[in-house]
Amino acid sequence: MSSTPEVPAPVITRRRLPKPWWRWTAVALGLAGWWLSLQLLLAGAGGSAAGGVLEVLCGRSTSADRRFDCRSVLASRWGSIPLTGEEGGATLPVAAVGMAYFAFVTLWYLFVGPPTRPRRAYHLLPLLVVVGGVLVSADFVRLMALELRQWCVGCLLAHITNAGLLLCTLAAWPWRAQTAQDVPCPHPTARLVLATLTAGTLAALLHLTIVFIASTGGQVQRLRDAYLKIVEDPEYVLWDYRRQPVVEIPVRPDALVLGAPEAPNRVVVFSDFQCPQCRKLHGLLEELLRTYPDRVRVEYRHFPQDPACNPRPEFGAGHPAACQAARACEAARVAGGPEAAAAMYRLLYQRQAELDRQRFVDWAAELGLDRATFDSAINSPNVAAQVAEDIACGTRLGVAAVPVVYLNGRRLERWGRISTWAALLRDAAAVDR
Repeated sequence: MSSTPEVPAPVITRRRLPKPWWRWTAVALGLAGWWLSLQLLLAGAGGSAAGGVLEVLCGRSTSADRRFDCRSVLASRWGSIPLTGEEGGATLPVAAVGMAYFAFVTLWYLFVGPPTRPRRAYHLLPLLVVVGGVLVSADFVRLMALELRQWCVGCLLAHITNAGLLLCTLAAWPWRAQTAQDVPCPHPTARLVLATLTAGTLAALLHLTIVFIASTGGQVQRLRDAYLKIVEDPEYVLWDYRRQPVVEIPVRPDALVLGAPEAPNRVVVFSDFQCPQCRKLHGLLEELLRTYPDRVRVEYRHFPQDPACNPRPEFGAGHPAACQAARACEAARVAGGPEAAAAMYRLLYQRQAELDRQRFVDWAAELGLDRATFDSAINSPNVAAQVAEDIACGTRLGVAAVPVVYLNGRRLERWGRISTWAALLRDAAAVDR
C-alpha cells in the first residue's frame, strides 16, 4: 500500500497598512484646526465667527477683568507677523499661518497617512512639521499666560487640536517590527510623497497669498480713506484753493449761465455730457444753486472728450456722442433761448446713458422746441464754432480730463462736498472780488 506524501498547508499572509484608524483621526483633527483658524481669522478681522459656540467663545467678555477675550488677543502684537520693518507696515495674521499649517497636515494624512515599516523614513516629514507646530502652540499659550494675561478660548482649542495631531503622528509611526506573516505593500511610494508634498505646499502658499492680498488690500483702503479724509477736509481744500494762481477766463456772452447774474462768485465748469463725474458735478452744482441762490452763478463750458470736435490724441475713441450733445445744448438756446438751453442741459445729463444724435430732435420737441429750427441749428457752423470756442479756451487753460472747476479764477481740485463750498464761500479770503 503506497503512501501519499502530505502537501503542506499554504501560508496565509496579511497585506495591510499599519494603524489606519490614526490616519482618519488626524484628518478630522486637521480639518477642525483649519476651521478654528478660519474663525479666528474672521474674528481678528472684525467679522463674525461662524457657529454659535465659537462666536460665544470669541465674543468680547463683559466681565470686569476681561480675562477671556479672543479679539483682544488677536489684535495684540503677537496676533500678526510683521512683513516689513516699518511700524504700521503690512502684516500677516497668525491665524492665516495656522490655516496654512493645518491644510498641509490634513492633505498629508488624507493622501499618504501612516507608512509601512520599510518606508517609515517618509513619516519624519509630517512628524517634524507637527512637532514644530506644537512648539509654536506652546509658545503662544505661554504668551497668553505670562505676557497678555488674557485668554483666547478659540486659540486654545486650536492649540489643543494641534496637540492631538502630535499624538496621532506619534501613534502612526510603525513601532512594531515586521513578522513573517506581515507582508504589507510598501507605502507610500516616492511619487505619492512628492505629489502630496507639492499639493500641500501649494495649498499652504495659496492660503497665505489670499490672506496677504486681502489684508494688504484692506490696509490700502484704510490708507486711501485716511488720504481722502485729509484732502477732502474743508480746511485743506481752502488752503489748496488759496495757493492756486488766478487765471483770466474770458466771458462768452452766449454761454449757459445759471444762478443770479449779479452773484459775486463766478463758477466756470468745463464738462462733457458723457462723463459720469461731470454728471455728479452737475447734481452738486444744482444743489449749490439751491443752497446759495444769490451768492453763486455757474457758467458752463463745453469740453467734450470726443475726437469728432476735440482731436486730442489721449482721448482715443473718447465719448462718441459728446460733441453732438454739446451742439444739442447750444442748438436749444438758438431755438428757445437760455431757458431752453438750461432744460436741455439737465435733460442730457438725466438721459446720459441714452445719448444718441438721432434722439436729440425728439428730445427738443419734448421741451416744446420747433423741430426744424432745432435740427437746423444743431448742424449749423455757428453752433459748432461756439463749442470749438469753449474747447480752445479750455485747451489754453490746460484742461485735459474733465470735469474742471474754477471759482473766481482759481482752479478748485476738490469740489465734491457742499461743506467744502460752504467753507469757500464763507471765508472772505477765498473770494476774489
